[in-house]
Amino acid sequence: MKHLFTLFICCAVLSNASSQKLRKVDLGTSGCSVQFYGKSDDVKEVKGDGYKVYTVTAKTEEGNYGLVLKVHDKPFAKDSVAELRHLEQDMVDAEESFQVMELVSYGYDWKLKDFPEVKGITTFWRDDEGIEYKVQGWTTNQISVIVYAGYPGDKQPNYDKINLFLQSFKFPSLEKKSNLSNK
Repeated sequence: MKHLFTLFICCAVLSNASSQKLRKVDLGTSGCSVQFYGKSDDVKEVKGDGYKVYTVTAKTEEGNYGLVLKVHDKPFAKDSVAELRHLEQDMVDAEESFQVMELVSYGYDWKLKDFPEVKGITTFWRDDEGIEYKVQGWTTNQISVIVYAGYPGDKQPNYDKINLFLQSFKFPSLEKKSNLSNK
């Protein structure tokens, strides 16, 4: 009976996991990609003065996922400190758009899985409607991205699922290296 119960639990977990697969979304002409749960909205692209901004979101039963990607025409930083300052400013600017009421101070020196050359910042936000966000920003010296997962503050989020999404962003040159290493 104990083995039958264990088998039942394993099948239920695997069945739920298969319905929650990540799906790759290419981000316009940027060469970047991310993997979303469920169906994402169309990628929106806006041209600025010396850069392009791409945004995309996806809503699930648990919450919402999204990103804001900024691709500069030319490198914007000469060293790691300048890259992180630039990314931090992008994140501060995004706080207003998200109507952030509370935040956890920024954590620095985060690394994107398998890509140590990418610098990262992480934080948690709560907006004026009580939605909580786990937020990570990633940067190279020409690209910065803010990736977020939002969930109702009164529900326990699935942090494994959130972390898989946040770590799924790929930079264009890094994606090529990753694909080569898998062959």
